[in-house]
Amino acid sequence: MDADLAAVRAVHLGRPREAMKVLANLFAAPGKVAVTDVSIRVRLAPAANPSERTAIGQVLTAINQRALVLPCDPKRLPLRFELQPL
Repeated sequence: MDADLAAVRAVHLGRPREAMKVLANLFAAPGKVAVTDVSIRVRLAPAANPSERTAIGQVLTAINQRALVLPCDPKRLPLRFELQPL
């Protein structure tokens, strides 16, 4: 899946060949999880420059559009991913 996401978002980066590295940074990024009555929000803080943050934001939007849920969640709360503000 990460190769697919890299291919989709590579065109939004200043250096498209760096797309896999940017995604690796995203997957390793620290973050915070907040569980509410309506969703599970994951706010990530990847190490990224402004153009990479834009591309990462687009990747997270694409992930959010898939309406993912945790398999064992009886409430089937949607997972929402976002970038932590600077």
